Amino acid sequence: RPPAQAGGGLLVTTLNRTQLSYALSIVAAERILKLVPDGTHDWSKYITPDELRNHMAENGLETKRLIGAAYNGISDEWYVVPETSVN
Repeated sequence: RPPAQAGGGLLVTTLNRTQLSYALSIVAAERILKLVPDGTHDWSKYITPDELRNHMAENGLETKRLIGAAYNGISDEWYVVPETSVN
């Protein structure tokens, strides 16, 4: 079964495999701030935007827009950002 119907949309968010994402998700969130348990994130499983785009194309999905996402822990909200260095 396809992940989206013809003409439909699919939103995917994942952590990018960059030094910044490692620093924020593993060092800061797990080890320093203890926001999530140690071992929650596995940096080797993070994928780059190009890898995600290629995987989607291999499965018949077209990438129409590539944007980043950021989380504001104070307001407990996600928002769109123009770069994808973390999410």
